[in-house]
Amino acid sequence: MLSNQQGVFHTPITPLNRKGEKVEFQQVQTGTDLLENLSTTLRKWQKKYKRITIIQKDEEKSEILTRHLNDKYSDLDIKYIGLDQDLTDQPISVISSYNSKGMEFDAVILVNVNAENFPMDELHARLLYVMLTRAQQEIKIFFRDIPSPLLEGIVEQVPETVSVYDDVF
Repeated sequence: MLSNQQGVFHTPITPLNRKGEKVEFQQVQTGTDLLENLSTTLRKWQKKYKRITIIQKDEEKSEILTRHLNDKYSDLDIKYIGLDQDLTDQPISVISSYNSKGMEFDAVILVNVNAENFPMDELHARLLYVMLTRAQQEIKIFFRDIPSPLLEGIVEQVPETVSVYDDVF
């Protein structure tokens, strides 16, 4: 059991109804580091999954991330799916957390699951739960700086650095 900022105890979030690998956590130091690691993960996953998505908490950051990925790795052909768009048969997509409810994917990457974006409160615990439960097979979580306190005790922290693509955070 963990307690939130108001001292209320709750059970840590765990993904449900999912087969496959354990959830993988990876700390990234910079936006460049994030893009390179996303590219590596996506290329590996494309060999075994048909539907992959990257879920970003924020709609604007989802669009920025899609642009950077397509500029740097155009061969991956990543499609941004906005709030007013239907999911297509695109093998790799980027969506915001608010657009992910009710969707399912073979594999899901969550980005920016850090203390700033996912503080210890009920709203963010529920949002992270929804994001985690979108994957049927595999989940990878990236974070920068301090991991979300909702992930307390699971990940270790590494020093921070800065790069040109840091506007995706």
